[in-house]
Amino acid sequence: MRDTISVALPASDASRFLVAHLTDSASVDCEGHPISTRRGGYRLGSSNPTILLSSDSTAPVILLHDIQPGTDPRDLIDRRVDLVITADPVTLDYARTQRDLRLVPLAWSVTYTLVSSPGQAPPLEPSDGFRAELAHDAVRAEARPAERPERRDVEGGCTVQSPRPAVRLPDIAIPRNDPIARALAERLVAVAAPSGPRRVTALPPAGLDSALTHGTAMAYIVPLSRVRPTECAGTYPLPRGSSLFPLIDVRATAVLRPGVPPFFIEGDGTIRFPSRQP
Repeated sequence: MRDTISVALPASDASRFLVAHLTDSASVDCEGHPISTRRGGYRLGSSNPTILLSSDSTAPVILLHDIQPGTDPRDLIDRRVDLVITADPVTLDYARTQRDLRLVPLAWSVTYTLVSSPGQAPPLEPSDGFRAELAHDAVRAEARPAERPERRDVEGGCTVQSPRPAVRLPDIAIPRNDPIARALAERLVAVAAPSGPRRVTALPPAGLDSALTHGTAMAYIVPLSRVRPTECAGTYPLPRGSSLFPLIDVRATAVLRPGVPPFFIEGDGTIRFPSRQP
């Protein structure tokens, strides 16, 4: 067994990876049903670079790399990173040409969702055919039409009361540095009616939260947990009275080099190494 393993994953997923290793976590299956609760079993050895140490020194040291927007994951494979997590189909096709690599699909964990502002008609109500078109042609990711496509009106749960905006902009707002959300939003703008959104606006986290809270855009496209789409932790402030229209499900794949120890696949798509290795 290796003394150290290097793991590269999208920067947006790094916090969930750390939470899974540093705290107690309840494992769930892909339907959200509890399986068991396990201790994280790791401690932070360094934050720059991020290094995780097994609490009892029985498991390898984990060296964590964030895949920043614009990084080509194939470069990480060529640099012989032990485990690369990516949804990029070009990278996965490249990995399949390497004899010493193994590909392990993770859970379908994220649903990109169209959110219409309170009191605002959606740009369109996506049909099954349109969802299939988005999954197969619009995005550069391993995607499928949303498995749970039913419209959901947001009334309770983890929501905010949205004041009536003074001005509503003719935008679809998306998270900044999210190429999947951008591709979906650009396709919706292209097919929307003249009265629908006319441009795509990418916002940083605080700006997107504020826009959602105040309902300043006509619509939004955001990635939500497929298992718990309106959970409070780590999600967006969904205003009461808004409506959710699931578009596509996305999953990542772990690309492994020989010698990577076994790991658990959580229902939210996170992987977790046990702190004790056989």
